[in-house]
Amino acid sequence: MGDEQPPVDDLARKPSVNHKESHVVVNPLADTYPPPKSSIDAPKKSIAIERAGSVRASVRASVRRFTTEMSRDRIARRQSERASKSRLALGSIISFGRGGVYGLDGIALKAPKFMNTYKLDSDKPFHVEKVEKILKQVLMEAMENLSYDPEECPKQAKWATNMIKTRVKEEEYDRYKLIVIVTIGEKRYHDMCSVVRFLWDIERDKYALFVHDNMHVFGAALCFGVYYE
Repeated sequence: MGDEQPPVDDLARKPSVNHKESHVVVNPLADTYPPPKSSIDAPKKSIAIERAGSVRASVRASVRRFTTEMSRDRIARRQSERASKSRLALGSIISFGRGGVYGLDGIALKAPKFMNTYKLDSDKPFHVEKVEKILKQVLMEAMENLSYDPEECPKQAKWATNMIKTRVKEEEYDRYKLIVIVTIGEKRYHDMCSVVRFLWDIERDKYALFVHDNMHVFGAALCFGVYYE
């Protein structure tokens, strides 16, 4: 007699097994291959961007620090030169005031106070002969080939005034204020009288004068050097 066959209901209850799905194929070389390139490039790009940003920030900080140091050195150099000139004229520094504050590029510096020297003479007084040479050169240049014109003559007189003032200031006369007057007028057989009056120190106050004329106009240049303590 043969083996007994199980009932039909028991066969229906048992799940069918697919032998192809029950087996899992494992590739032993899967771990040796690198992951896709896109998954690696993303973190590298982020790291590169962070490094570039940090480098730019450090470069900006170093440039800012360098410019600040340069401006401070420039300010210190100017202040030392100014202090040396002031010390020659006014004396040594005795204190720093709270009220007067000055500076450059946003850097505030306290204004120094100087001790009185009780000095009544200038280290470099007003030199009349040198100033007269300057007046002559400038006025003759302003009046070269000049004929009278009510619009051109005032312009030439103003130019001559500014030029004389600039060149006399370059001489750096100590403790002197400058007053420059230049007059250019038409020459038509008439006279002109110019009068200047103010308090005058005959020992320290000086002035220089030069007069020039041609066929059409006349010119007078006057420069006062008034002593200022």
